[in-house]
Parts: sequence; structure tokens; C-alpha cells
Amino acid sequence: MTERPRDEIWDALEEEFGAARTKSERGRRNAAVKELKEAGATTAEIKICADYCRRNFTYFTEMALCNWLSKSLEEQKEQGVSRETFIRLVAKDRGRSTG
Repeated sequence: MTERPRDEIWDALEEEFGAARTKSERGRRNAAVKELKEAGATTAEIKICADYCRRNFTYFTEMALCNWLSKSLEEQKEQGVSRETFIRLVAKDRGRSTG
């Protein structure tokens, strides 16, 4: 049996939300992956959006990333921070909170 190629969008969501273990979780994840791909989202943009959701909501799911992708990227752009810099800052903050 041949191994499936990696799906970067699925992997980015798994990094943010953990493994999808149930049929419902996989269904929700697949729907989000499809919508994010249709939007042309990158893994970096998913990280930006997940951070936006973390700052604004107590709880959110994969579909929240679909709902807030444009707004999160617009906010990040308005703040005048490059995506690369923003992602480094997010990674640094995450390291600090887990360390």
C-alpha cells in the first residue's frame, strides 16, 4: 500500500488542534481543509489566523479559521508587521508559554 502524500493544510490544522480522532472531528477538519485550500491559504496564514482566534476567543474550531482568515490577515497587515516577523513573534510567544 502506498503512503499518501502529506497535506500541508491538514498538518497545519493538526499542529494547532491536535489529531482528529473521531469521524466528526475528521469531517470538520476535512471541511476546513477544503475551504482553506479554496481560499488559497498558506500554512503561515493559518498560524496567523489561529493566533488571531486565540487572542479573540476563548474556544474556537477549525471552521473559525475559515470564518476569520481574511479579518486576521487584514489586521496583521494594518499593524504593519510582515507575515514572517509575525510568525516569528508567535513562535517565540508559544515557546515562552510552553517553556
